[in-house]
Amino acid sequence: MQLAQVNIARFHHPLAAPEVDEFRAGLDPVNALADRAPGFVWRLQDDTGNAPALGSLDDPRLIVNLSVGESPAALRDFTDSGRHLAFLKRRRAWFMRPRHPSRGARVSLSFDG
Repeated sequence: MQLAQVNIARFHHPLAAPEVDEFRAGLDPVNALADRAPGFVWRLQDDTGNAPALGSLDDPRLIVNLSVGESPAALRDFTDSGRHLAFLKRRRAWFMRPRHPSRGARVSLSFDG
């Protein structure tokens, strides 16, 4: 069973800011690994090969990543290992933490900060 995973995040700083240099520098290598990973099916991308350049919901600091794998295990094997895992561990340096909704609340795209 194929599985799609979507991630939505908001940067602390604009994508062009020096504080985001490490993230930008890692995009192409991590995306290249994803494209060759066992079980990879598809990922959202623009003409440059990156999803962040798509711009999202009229907020230049908001990015969306959508990936499809052959199975939940295939997605997990990629996201939880190697270079992607090292990249993932740095997410709090680049992205705001989303607010957690209270019980019964309608979920929206809101971020602290």
